[in-house]
Amino acid sequence: MESTTTQFQNNRGILTDDDFSIIQRSNIVIVGLGGLGGHFANNIVRLGVEHITLIDFDSFDESNLNRQLFSNHSAIGTPKATVLKDALLNINPNCIIHTHIEKIENIDMSQFDHADFIIDAVDTPTTKIYLSALSTTLNIPLLHGAC
Repeated sequence: MESTTTQFQNNRGILTDDDFSIIQRSNIVIVGLGGLGGHFANNIVRLGVEHITLIDFDSFDESNLNRQLFSNHSAIGTPKATVLKDALLNINPNCIIHTHIEKIENIDMSQFDHADFIIDAVDTPTTKIYLSALSTTLNIPLLHGAC
């Protein structure tokens, strides 16, 4: 297995050692693991983030095959958070990944005490509003994604 030092060495051209250290220690929460969230998860793991929480209540189905990065025939019927966790650990086995296979609104806020950043990759307006309120309440930066 390749060491993380070697795995991420090409990122050093755009990141200083201090930047990389901050990124590696960051705790990122991604809400929504479909077309947008899957790409976010893939990219932040390849950037070097090692602490991730994946949240999505949904499972992959055939309608996801045309646009969702981690969707494939063997994943149909499997929770998106489970599929992504397994795939991301294959990219970087040093990651610490927590999953929640439920709606964000049903998760106790204390689960996000250590979060440094929340990524909104959902497509439901009411959930976007909830995430905005959650980030304000917990004083955690929020990136709204939209397709």
